[in-house]
Amino acid sequence: MSGAGNNTNVTPEQTGLMQRALSFLTVRNYVKAPWAISSDIRYVRGSQDWDFDIRLYQYLSVGSTSSLTVDCALDCGPLTVTPGGTLSVPIGATMISRSVP
Repeated sequence: MSGAGNNTNVTPEQTGLMQRALSFLTVRNYVKAPWAISSDIRYVRGSQDWDFDIRLYQYLSVGSTSSLTVDCALDCGPLTVTPGGTLSVPIGATMISRSVP
């Protein structure tokens, strides 16, 4: 993907494109890599409703005044909900939170 013969140089933009493809596109069905969970944290701020299937290769944190409604299939790294934050998973939605090995 980097264009180099040995694929040793990947730009931040290319990394972002790869992570996006692994999060949203069908290629995520063929990648099972719990070791690939990044130490980056995706913060949920405000009120968010997720109604699209997604796999995150990073930590997920719901802030103290935030709410997240997951009405989809969510597969993510470790998940934290700080006191005062709200996480709602309606019937029919699936959520998997993976620990880091």
